[in-house]
Amino acid sequence: MPTLVAVQDQAGNTATLGSGQVTTFAVDNTKPSVNLSYLIDGATYVAAPRAVRGADGGMTVRATFTNTASLGPTPTLTIASTQFSVPVGPQAMNPTADPLVWEYRQAVPTSGDGTITLTVNGADPAGNTVTETNEFMRVDNSLPYVTSITRV
Repeated sequence: MPTLVAVQDQAGNTATLGSGQVTTFAVDNTKPSVNLSYLIDGATYVAAPRAVRGADGGMTVRATFTNTASLGPTPTLTIASTQFSVPVGPQAMNPTADPLVWEYRQAVPTSGDGTITLTVNGADPAGNTVTETNEFMRVDNSLPYVTSITRV
């Protein structure tokens, strides 16, 4: 009776081998990378967030994945803050025309000061994962005040 072996990798590639047959397949152990950039309503994408205020409306994070030809499941992000109420649990990011670029928009809190951080998670079809944590917003809704006036 011939020996049959059926194999399947995490990316879904399959092969069935009979006695005496040989096959090769690529093993993908390279994890994807992600670059985060930010857009404040009406502005351009910047590499690092700047201070924002409620009047700015919202901020969009753009995650650009590299070192992979495609992504597996939809990338997610988790938002955290001790000063503000933020969505709980992983949030699905939104696709763009480029399958390696994903976005998520968050409203800027209209009162209070503090920071909001986010963690973006993604994976390629082989199951290699990437996680990136960054400060997302530095919220400053306080009016400036004068501490002293000096006559000149």
